[in-house]
Amino acid sequence: MIQLGKPKREPLPNVTITIDGMAIKPTQQIKLLGVVLQSDGKAQAAVTKIKCSTEQILGMIRRVSKGNRGLEEDDAMRLVRAFVVSRVTYSAPYLQLTRAYRDTLNAMLRKATKKVLGVRTYSSTLILLDMGAYNTMEELIETHLSSQRIRLSHTENGRAILRKIEWQIEPVPIKAALPEDWKTTIKV
Repeated sequence: MIQLGKPKREPLPNVTITIDGMAIKPTQQIKLLGVVLQSDGKAQAAVTKIKCSTEQILGMIRRVSKGNRGLEEDDAMRLVRAFVVSRVTYSAPYLQLTRAYRDTLNAMLRKATKKVLGVRTYSSTLILLDMGAYNTMEELIETHLSSQRIRLSHTENGRAILRKIEWQIEPVPIKAALPEDWKTTIKV
């Protein structure tokens, strides 16, 4: 049994789950929709998996972008966003991350961005942040959760879910028709 939320000090209740009379063995971690969850509520397995896949992706990008006919910077940055950033934003918002795990994820994002841009790994991170070259893990999580909240606010079932988990429900914007004179002047 996996108990989500903050790690608990007290032991989990003894629950036996059976399917067709066969007892399901308890496990320390489970992979659910691609996210590794631990029975103690910690995020070590998920962060380790993200870190390992990030290293492999950076190795692939390094091999593909070598030489004169290699991958250009824009395309390599697109790959980092598709493979590295998406993995962080897919699982990190739903994990209980300690400060150390947050720092690890931020370091991986910085390392990936610096590798793709051809900047030395020891160069200043503040300059990259000022340039807008990458976003921190906290910004990515905040954006992801905000977009999820807005998406769920558009349907009645989504609003019921938001009420159940006690999240703020975003007001649904009212769509207004464009004036006729605007329709004639706008050309697509």
